[in-house]
Amino acid sequence: MADKTDTFSINFWIHVDQNPSWNDPQSTIRFPPLTGPGGAMVFCIKYAEFFRVFVLHPALGWRKIKVDATKHLGKAAMVTVIVEGKQTRLFLDAEKKQELSQPSSAGDVEEGDVVLIELHAGDSEAYQVASDVHPAVVETIVDDEATFTLIGPNSSVSLPISRIVLAE
Repeated sequence: MADKTDTFSINFWIHVDQNPSWNDPQSTIRFPPLTGPGGAMVFCIKYAEFFRVFVLHPALGWRKIKVDATKHLGKAAMVTVIVEGKQTRLFLDAEKKQELSQPSSAGDVEEGDVVLIELHAGDSEAYQVASDVHPAVVETIVDDEATFTLIGPNSSVSLPISRIVLAE
């Protein structure tokens, strides 16, 4: 059964007058990150005609939802993300677009995704820690290595993709 730290919902409107790029099917919009209980972070990004939602939760792992948003572009759109334990659902304009019942996997990771990465001492000159888990954007993937831009310190690190934290 879900507890208070793994059950939450986030709801917001995308208004074209505040986000004119919502009209452009080829634009990228990075919406401000949102927070939920228990350390959860939710990132919503429009890449071209796709809308991606990333839920990063220390206990639930990494969840990625990617849907075609073409029919929602050019007009106000309501976004709702519901997390209830193992279930994660995305609604656009009250229409369920996708539902996940488990954390996403390494095979789901692609360039532009927001993930949690495990940092060790010496991984980043800009971010000095003994060890930490930090949100980052996947910039490039080549074989088993990726370049990440850390969210916050805005510095890049190259690490093995195995350092992406998918689930506990």
